[in-house]
Amino acid sequence: MNLSKQEDPRILSAQKNRWVNYTKANEIITMLNGILTFPRTHRMPNLLIIGDTNNGKTVIGKRFEPLNPVHFVESTNEIGEAYQKVVMSVLMIQCPPVPNEKRLYISILDKLQVPYKQSGRIEYFQSAAIGGMKRLDVKVLILDEIHHILTGSPAKQREFLNVLKFISNELDLSIVGIGTKDAFYVINSDDQLANRFEKVILSKWKNDADYLRLLATLEQKIDLKKPSNLIQPKLSLKILEMSEGLIGEIVTIVRKATILAIKNGEECITLKTLNDIKWTEPSRRRSNSLLQ
Repeated sequence: MNLSKQEDPRILSAQKNRWVNYTKANEIITMLNGILTFPRTHRMPNLLIIGDTNNGKTVIGKRFEPLNPVHFVESTNEIGEAYQKVVMSVLMIQCPPVPNEKRLYISILDKLQVPYKQSGRIEYFQSAAIGGMKRLDVKVLILDEIHHILTGSPAKQREFLNVLKFISNELDLSIVGIGTKDAFYVINSDDQLANRFEKVILSKWKNDADYLRLLATLEQKIDLKKPSNLIQPKLSLKILEMSEGLIGEIVTIVRKATILAIKNGEECITLKTLNDIKWTEPSRRRSNSLLQ
């Protein structure tokens, strides 16, 4: 039985999120691996990954976490008996929408799948979260959307940053913060944290060799019957203009154009395809002009 264009399995394949290799992301993954293998000490290295919204920050964290899954290691208990210890080297959570110590601990406990009482003093949640991370030997704590700290008052911000220092010092673990440029101001508001965090910036893409390599990689991942040659100047510049240099937008544009090329039978991405996906640039989505 022939499938309709709408039922073509290539459309479902195109809709799936896939990791896209590119130079800067691989450099950051290498940095994260260096942090993970760093010997435990009282002053662990930390990293702050900064970038615009939808420019690949969170994707890198989500790529690194499953590369270091929960696993078992041989260990011995206090009386010398051997047993299989569960280890979660990397723990990634999203920062609470407001800087709240209890909500941070609850996010940690939920990710660790550690049961807890719904009520209790903050000391209870702190002990449960610290104890859970210690038992599972967490080495790297990744905090996505760390710029959420700015939603609180200056006093709440300082309190939350002190909690992060406490966790790092108590467990000798590294903290990786992921956020917008506001995250830079968050960390730099505390002199101790500012000195502990190395900063790496995910800049917007520009029309250079790295960008063309990215397009070539994306084209290898799409399943069309004809070559699109996305690196040709007219197409590459059009995609860069539509995406405003954000990798998440670039990937979405190519995905939408791929699906349209399958549905309309053209089987390749052209300027017409890009014009026909009815795209709105990210800056316009945030503009009041859409209401006019």
